This record gives sequence, structure tokens and C-alpha cells, in this order.
Amino acid sequence: MANSSDARRKLTPGQVRAIREEYANSAISQEGLAGKYGVGHTAIGSVINWKRWRHIDGAAAPPRKKVRGADCGRAKLSAGEVVAIRREFTERRITKARLAAKYFIDPSSLTEILCGETWGHVGGPRTPRRSNAIFGRF
Repeated sequence: MANSSDARRKLTPGQVRAIREEYANSAISQEGLAGKYGVGHTAIGSVINWKRWRHIDGAAAPPRKKVRGADCGRAKLSAGEVVAIRREFTERRITKARLAAKYFIDPSSLTEILCGETWGHVGGPRTPRRSNAIFGRF
């Protein structure tokens, strides 16, 4: 194992301890820590999850609650929209292609929503995934 003065290392043992402590005791994201310490988010993840720098002690990060649905910063839909999508399709009022276009989402994402692979925690009628070749419906 190389020592911490190795020129290729971007973090010091003190920074590793600070990263683990800060992540465990605050709401800062891995991306936020990466920007603060000038490294990539994968390096921060490796530090927090003890995949790297195991020989440096520090606070162990508690498991974080998985962010789902509209709480995710990249969500394009709300829970109400998901229920409406499922209801509209189940009542056969609209095709998948038109429904995807209406809500500005990819048709494959729509299929995952309809069968509950994504947004599974939200209610509304679910449609089983079907093979397009067998049923001929998009």
C-alpha cells in the first residue's frame, strides 16, 4: 500500500475523515462534496462506502433513504401525473405513443411506469408488460 504522500493521490487522510464526517452528519450530496474537494463523485462514493481509504478511520455514513418519485431532482412527472397516465391508458383513451408525447417522456419510460417498474410506490392501475410482437400494440 502506498503512503498518503503519494503524488497521485488527490485527497489527504484529513480530507477523507472530513468527507466521511460531513456526509454522515449533513444533507450534502456526494456531488456537493466532490465539488468542494475537487475530485469526482465516484471518488467520494468510494471514500464514503469504505471501498478506498479503509485504513483511515472516520465516521461511517449511515444508509441514506432512497429518493423516489417527485423527490428526485430529475423527475419529469409528479405522482398525480403518474396516476393520470395509468388511468388514461387503462381506460384505453389514448395510445402509448400519444401518451408519451403528451407528457414529454420516452415511450420506454412510459412502459416502465405503466407496469410499475418505475414509480411503483404510486397508486393507479397497472398494466402488465407485453411483447409487442405478440399483441401488435405499441
